[in-house]
Amino acid sequence: MLKTLFNTVAFCVSLFVLYSVYQSVNIPTEFKIAVSRNVEASPSKVFDLLNMSARFSEWEPWSKADPTLKMFFDGPATGLGSIVAWNSKRRGNVTVQWRSAVPNKEVSYAVAVQDYGGRYDMVFEIEQDLVDDHLVKLTWQLSGRRKPLEKPFWYFLKLDAKIRRDFLAGLENMENLLKAGK
Repeated sequence: MLKTLFNTVAFCVSLFVLYSVYQSVNIPTEFKIAVSRNVEASPSKVFDLLNMSARFSEWEPWSKADPTLKMFFDGPATGLGSIVAWNSKRRGNVTVQWRSAVPNKEVSYAVAVQDYGGRYDMVFEIEQDLVDDHLVKLTWQLSGRRKPLEKPFWYFLKLDAKIRRDFLAGLENMENLLKAGK
C-alpha cells in the first residue's frame, strides 16, 4: 500500500517536472516587455531625467530592492556613450549604455547582463498627450532574444512578471521625482 502511494506520488511529480521543463523550453525566444504610465510633466523634463546618467540612480528600482547594490558611472554625463553599471548579489552584474536619444521623444539603451551573457534593448518612449500639454505617456520597454539555456530561468523565476513589477516601480519613482520638480 505504502509502495503504491509512493509510486503514484513519484509519477505525478515526474509528470509535473516534465511538463514544467516542456513549458520552459517552449516559451518564445523573442520577447518584448512594455509598461506605460501617464506622468504629469513636460516631455523635455522627462527626457532630461532619462538622458542623464547621473540621475539614473534616482529613479531606478533595483537599488531599493538590494541595498548592497554598487552602482558605477562612466563616459559622458548625458546621451550617447554614457554608461551605468552595477554589481549586486540579488540583481546581478549589469551594464546599461546609452545608445541613442531623440530629444523629447525617446531614449534607448543597450543592456548587458554579465552573469549569463544576456544582451537586450531597453527603450523609453515619451508621448505628449494631445489634449493636456502637461501630461506625458511614458513607456518603458525591454526586448531581445532569450538563449535556449536562459529559457528555464525565465520560466521558473517568472522573470517577465518581475521585470514588469520593477519597471512599474521605476516609472512611479520617475513620476514622484517629476512631481517634486526635481
